[in-house]
Amino acid sequence: MMESIYFYDDQKQFLRIEFYTASKKTSWEAYVFDDSWNDVYSSASSISENVEAAIIFAKETMGIAGRAAVLVNLLSDDLLSESVNLSLFHLQALLYVSIIMVEGDYAPLEKMGFAKEITPGGRTVYYLSSEEAEGNSCRFL
Repeated sequence: MMESIYFYDDQKQFLRIEFYTASKKTSWEAYVFDDSWNDVYSSASSISENVEAAIIFAKETMGIAGRAAVLVNLLSDDLLSESVNLSLFHLQALLYVSIIMVEGDYAPLEKMGFAKEITPGGRTVYYLSSEEAEGNSCRFL
């Protein structure tokens, strides 16, 4: 059993979801940004350079409008599939995000349907997005 806790940062205008394993010894996070909430670039930059780079990739390279999510500190090895499935349920079924991104070395994500791209800045990003860049949500469930 895993659990999640939602936090909305009213000042910086983003949603953070903390996901925990049953033992609560390990966790990962998702950050959700929406064009209608605020300037997504400044919101993303307030978290980290990696999150900001992922948002720039989604908005400028992919042309994604609407909600975008970035998974951070995603679990690897044995729990990767389970953590991705839980994240996708929250991000796709509940929040209707248009793109979900993970930055870093997560090659097994390609077997789960994520595409791999190298950003103009040389970073590796794995993403899952709606087929249409103008889509308001992605449905992969």
